[in-house]
Amino acid sequence: MDFRVTEQDIAVTGPIFSETVEQAIDTDFTLPDYCPDISRILKCRVTPRINSSSATGGMITIEGTAYICLIYADEERGDINSFEYPWSFTKTVETDPDLDGAVRVRAKTEFVNCRAVSSRRVDIHGAMSLDIKVRKKCQRQIICDIDAEGVQMLRENVSVTSQIGDAEKYVMINDDMTLPENEPSIRTIIRSDANAAVTDCKIVSNKAVIKGDLAVSILYSSDVDRALHVVENVLPISQIVDIEGINEDCCCVIDADVITLDVKPRTGMNGETRAISVSAKVLVSIAAYCSTEVPVMYDVYCTKCGVNSTKDTVTFERLAGEIRESFECGKRIELPSDSIATVHDMWCDSSVDSVRCEGKKLIIGGKVIICMLGEDAGGSAAYFERPVDYEYSHDLDCQIEEYRCSPSVVSLASSYNMTSPGSVEVKVELSISAEVFEIFRKNVIVSAEADESGESSNASRAALIIYYAEAGEKLWDIAKFYNTSIEEVMSLNGIGDEVLSENAMLLIPSV
Repeated sequence: MDFRVTEQDIAVTGPIFSETVEQAIDTDFTLPDYCPDISRILKCRVTPRINSSSATGGMITIEGTAYICLIYADEERGDINSFEYPWSFTKTVETDPDLDGAVRVRAKTEFVNCRAVSSRRVDIHGAMSLDIKVRKKCQRQIICDIDAEGVQMLRENVSVTSQIGDAEKYVMINDDMTLPENEPSIRTIIRSDANAAVTDCKIVSNKAVIKGDLAVSILYSSDVDRALHVVENVLPISQIVDIEGINEDCCCVIDADVITLDVKPRTGMNGETRAISVSAKVLVSIAAYCSTEVPVMYDVYCTKCGVNSTKDTVTFERLAGEIRESFECGKRIELPSDSIATVHDMWCDSSVDSVRCEGKKLIIGGKVIICMLGEDAGGSAAYFERPVDYEYSHDLDCQIEEYRCSPSVVSLASSYNMTSPGSVEVKVELSISAEVFEIFRKNVIVSAEADESGESSNASRAALIIYYAEAGEKLWDIAKFYNTSIEEVMSLNGIGDEVLSENAMLLIPSV
């Protein structure tokens, strides 16, 4: 018997490699001549940034730079000073030789110990974690249709979301920040931070138009009163990224990471330093997905002959929700009596610790490290930090059992208010972006052919059989057992549903 089988290739994307590895931080440096001697270390801050990552020949190679910012009080006057030291690192991880997908790495500082060996030399020991994920687009072949006399097929269209492409692009942002007229001029820059967040993405014929913000925060000491001052600015990110095959019905998972940040004071014609040159390099990573209907076949038999078929479990994904919004985290912090009494500057480092689903809610939990720089009760330079837990929830359209979600949480802005001596009210604006993919599996037909040795015995059967069915039975199972057509059973018995709602006597025709 001639079986005309229609096969279809479907895109299947899954986590083919996921591992978190540790990268040790062991280095030392000597302050340059223009930096004053160290009297007391206030904070050693390590910001890891990934420059490049690739998977070839069974090896993942990660190149990065850990920017070590030493904030200290000098020996001469006890003023707050700083020095940033870039420490480059390379990490290799062994993998399957056939691994060739796009590599995504997120770096996080776990701990750092800093010791002043002398008034000008510092030893640094610590560790960072590198969360590595590699995903690639895979193809699976399934059976979606069989054209032959007497073939009965149990099938449906399944809504799935498949990755159709990805791209990376570096965006250079250069701008000058001018101090407000009421702010004093710059002596030295103590701290500089930049966080990138994508706020909008529009897709037009093979292109993704990305818009976002680069939030820049700079702390400097004045050459007038040597006090600390903060200047902030939000610089626009705008970029067009080519991705072959995407259209208006697609969605994009976007990450924006600051790779380098260069901040330099600029002196004007009048001799005053009242401008800051900002140069940042941002890596925009995009994975494009498209939702479509995939025809799948769960079962097959033939009333004219036997069928040899093979089933396999195929894993699908479906986009269940998109998140791109701001979330405010607030906390009242009680300051120890022997620590900071006056706050001059505050910044925040955020992290994601957990992602879970409860009912129809996605809940993202993590920590925001509140870092404060100022003076103690005696007027000496002081530093204080405290972790604050946050929990963000987002309503989903449906309840999902298994899912994939890798949220990005970035601190965009923060503010504080000394409500009373020893008590400060802190507010942090977090930018949260995430895509939630529901993971589900289907046991489907992946191959089928006619079995000529299993000829139908319908010819020797009675033309009509009476069958007493119970509520909950499926008409497909009954029709397959008697090797007849499910459409004929439904038509002859006047049944519209494929699952019986009550006990019934059925007439089973021979075909």
